[in-house]
Amino acid sequence: MSPRTPSNILTAILLAFIVISPVRGALIHPSADSVAGSLGNHTIEATVADINLGEATVGLTLSQVLVDGTAKRDKILLNAPRYPSSNIGVRIRLACTLEAPAFIDSFDYPTYLAIRGTYAVCRVAEVPLVVGEASPRPGLALAQLRQTILHTIGAHLPEPESTLLAGLLIGRAEFSQLWQARFLATGTTHIVAASGFNITLVILAVFGLLTWLGIRRQRAFWLLLVAIAVYAVLAGLEPSVVRAATMGALVLTSRQVGRKTSMRNIVLLAVAVMLAFEPRLLIGDVGFQLSVTSTVALIWLSPHIMKRLTWLPTNLEIRDTFGSTLTATLCTLPIVILSFGQVSLVGPFVNLLALPFVELAMSLGVLGTILAAIFSALPVIGSLFTLPAWAVLHLILWLIAAIASVPFAYLTIPLAGRVILAIIAALFVALVCRVVSKKA
Repeated sequence: MSPRTPSNILTAILLAFIVISPVRGALIHPSADSVAGSLGNHTIEATVADINLGEATVGLTLSQVLVDGTAKRDKILLNAPRYPSSNIGVRIRLACTLEAPAFIDSFDYPTYLAIRGTYAVCRVAEVPLVVGEASPRPGLALAQLRQTILHTIGAHLPEPESTLLAGLLIGRAEFSQLWQARFLATGTTHIVAASGFNITLVILAVFGLLTWLGIRRQRAFWLLLVAIAVYAVLAGLEPSVVRAATMGALVLTSRQVGRKTSMRNIVLLAVAVMLAFEPRLLIGDVGFQLSVTSTVALIWLSPHIMKRLTWLPTNLEIRDTFGSTLTATLCTLPIVILSFGQVSLVGPFVNLLALPFVELAMSLGVLGTILAAIFSALPVIGSLFTLPAWAVLHLILWLIAAIASVPFAYLTIPLAGRVILAIIAALFVALVCRVVSKKA
């Protein structure tokens, strides 16, 4: 048996598991005590588990649900007036009509919510009645910490800079429709979604701190895993964050036990672990699809692309930034066409200009937010600490807004032609991969 045989067997097993995940996902149905079985007019009492601010309304994710006094599983998405907003951890009571989520154009909204444990929605025109505080739970405490971070950022930075920093730090980018369109037009939506880049920064920052404190490697390993888990929860346990956190934990574990596991199996194992808990991710979550596709592309295709970009300078990581962005943009093109119907023609160039400032904005943002929280009794002083971060964030937003307004910065594809163009794009990507990966 050759040395690579065990690795190839593991690869085959993981691939087989991933391939059958859509079948497993199709067999998942709400349980008998799910809120999905209680549609209609009811009195609801529940705990606010998460808050997403919109331009006119606020989306409250409700857990620990009582429907007419009977405990139910799963969660409810409540759309309520934006102000005054509820706080995470409070118990609210209201009368509303529970409805099953519906498709939004071609977007599979029911599956998107089901992946997040939400099986019913309701809309109200009045602010819910607060009836008390929920019992303390670790997950709820971290959600409250996330809300505190967002509040601190919002109190010391204006819009849209505060929203951009929230997106950079914990992936909570609740932009207006105008800004969402600008990010999509310039191919920069990934910078405001917590992902592998953020996980890498967390690992490096915590490891540097532990090394400075003189903590041994064995204990540092466990503390790093805890830091990754805490960050994933703070970022809302979005699939892209969970995928990045799982992969980061697997890489750390493989180094800790001394095994030179190939990146191929690390990626496959990370995907398989996520699909073991939620098999609907593979076909029901576009963010997960984009995250996995771009990760695979950066690992296997990016080195070949880099070899053909020798005409670009290496200083300031210009070649790496452009090559990585070009690779990820190219390989995710079929998914973007099929899911969004809009393709940015300037994405690699905008990322080349903006990405060098992203890490600086995150570093200044973390420092400024911590200092602003310490001096919370002196808001003027706190705002001074966040001023450097504001300057860098403002520059990033200015670049994105300026280039998004350029004619033909993006193409809009009609719904009827998306499938055909996505197939053509997939064939084009396959051809490019074949050409650039050929040995010279």
